[in-house]
Amino acid sequence: MGMTRLRRAGDLWYITAATVVNVANFAFFGLVGHLLHPSAYGAVAALLNVVSIAAIPLNAVQAAIVREVVLQARGGVPPTVRRAGALFIGSGLCATVLVAAMSPLAERFFGLGTVLPVILLALWLAPSVSSSLFDGVLIGTLRWRPIAVSLIAGAVVRVAFTALAGLVDPSIDGPVLATVLNALVTLGVVLWVFWRNNWPSGRPELVLPMRATISTILALTGYSTLVAVDTLMARHIFPVQSGNYAAAVTIGRIALFMPMAVTVVVFPRFVSDEGRGARARRLLGIGLAGVLSLGFVTTAVLVVARHIFVDVLFGSRYGGTTALVGLLSVEGTVLGAVALLTYFHLARRSLFSAAPGVATVAVVAVSLLVRPGPAPLARLMVGVSTAALVVMTIPALTGHSEHKLRAGPA
Repeated sequence: MGMTRLRRAGDLWYITAATVVNVANFAFFGLVGHLLHPSAYGAVAALLNVVSIAAIPLNAVQAAIVREVVLQARGGVPPTVRRAGALFIGSGLCATVLVAAMSPLAERFFGLGTVLPVILLALWLAPSVSSSLFDGVLIGTLRWRPIAVSLIAGAVVRVAFTALAGLVDPSIDGPVLATVLNALVTLGVVLWVFWRNNWPSGRPELVLPMRATISTILALTGYSTLVAVDTLMARHIFPVQSGNYAAAVTIGRIALFMPMAVTVVVFPRFVSDEGRGARARRLLGIGLAGVLSLGFVTTAVLVVARHIFVDVLFGSRYGGTTALVGLLSVEGTVLGAVALLTYFHLARRSLFSAAPGVATVAVVAVSLLVRPGPAPLARLMVGVSTAALVVMTIPALTGHSEHKLRAGPA
């Protein structure tokens, strides 16, 4: 994919926006870490981990929507989403009410002393559930510019509001409310685009086949669990050192998040070819080269400047983090390539999309059996992730799984 074609397709809009959002996310966490005491930062981190967990099925549903929009669009015009829009908005509101009703339980579990942060967090669900539909439609029709504008606007609002709230009243409510505003602004921009475009009526309704949707959710849940499993095992196996490990993971994930934009950009193209044929394999090869190149360049920067990243993001108290940054940056790069292959095999309807879930089970089993320290756990993650990458790459580039492992029609 040449640079001229990339610009013409609008892909650079999304790649640029993803870069801005990732930088803004790290600025957000660094800002919160400097504004709050460690105990309050732990509460914010716990609440935002709930957001991360809730985002897993939402991202999976969005991927399923992208797939179906590509398959059901006519002349670049997507199917109508009136009924689906009402369903998603209603589901988001119901989820918000349910979480708000459970806020007393969550307040006691996290030891917050007040239900307000949980109620604020519940408000994040309504716009986020709705965005999974509308963002998926825009991505499926390669309308990258409005997606990019919405992401940048939401990220800027999140960081700016956090800074302002920290100056007025440095508490855990500010970062949580900033995250809610991020979701609202992102959805607002996208809905404005839908209203302005006024796509013609009379189109068929978007249909989400249950089988394809469930397989997508399971595959991407397996991948998301693989990304998070070492942090969870670190907390279980060596709780005293888990803080340093988690900080190193956060820095190392920069090498993962930077290339993820490439995966989102190429996924609709994988779907259009159903992941089969020479063109799909050629695009996969270009995507892998791009993801690995971006990841390893980012890894090199992180390794050289690891002391700076640790000091700026977490402070001198996390000095023991620097030794792990290199390994976990390599892990992040490999996981970025595994993400691309997961989406490719989903487009192909191949059972190899389940490989990250199998890798997760392997990490948990070995960790519980051996109980490794921080460095051995990081090496285990690199080894298992690399094995998953190899297992998924060979059939993808050779076309071996095109027919034998297809899951059948959606």
